[in-house]
Amino acid sequence: MEEVRIKNLIRVWREKSHQEGDQFASFVFIWFCFNAWMEHLSSKNTDAEMIKEVAKRQPVMSSLIGAYDLGVSDDDLFQNSIKHLVCMSREEPIKDTRNRKPPISIQNENDFENIVQAIYRIRCNLFHGGKDADDIRDQVLVKDAAMILRQWVGHLMASWQ
Repeated sequence: MEEVRIKNLIRVWREKSHQEGDQFASFVFIWFCFNAWMEHLSSKNTDAEMIKEVAKRQPVMSSLIGAYDLGVSDDDLFQNSIKHLVCMSREEPIKDTRNRKPPISIQNENDFENIVQAIYRIRCNLFHGGKDADDIRDQVLVKDAAMILRQWVGHLMASWQ
């Protein structure tokens, strides 16, 4: 897909994510943005393979990694959302609701690999029927992950200027 078209789609879906009152729908919309840019950068076939490239800081994902690093150094909302996700994972690791993979505990705010994997785990649990809209912990995890992605994508978009 051509880059200009992808960037326009990302702008539209990010705006929808901001407008959405439900944190679950908001997360889905912002995931569309994140996933579209990963797909654009990567030659991998699956989300899991693309996430591995991001988590391992592969050069092909440099624009996403740079946007993340900028958020960590310069964005209080981004930093606070990451800190909260870290705390949530320490209280109770983020489980795979299909019980196929080990739980994820984020060690600290600098544990980039596990932060990325935790956000992806939250996505997988939501998309595969493992999140309950009435469960407080699920609401908070999805809200934190959506906020991180929204700010992250925002920093990515700012780098396009």
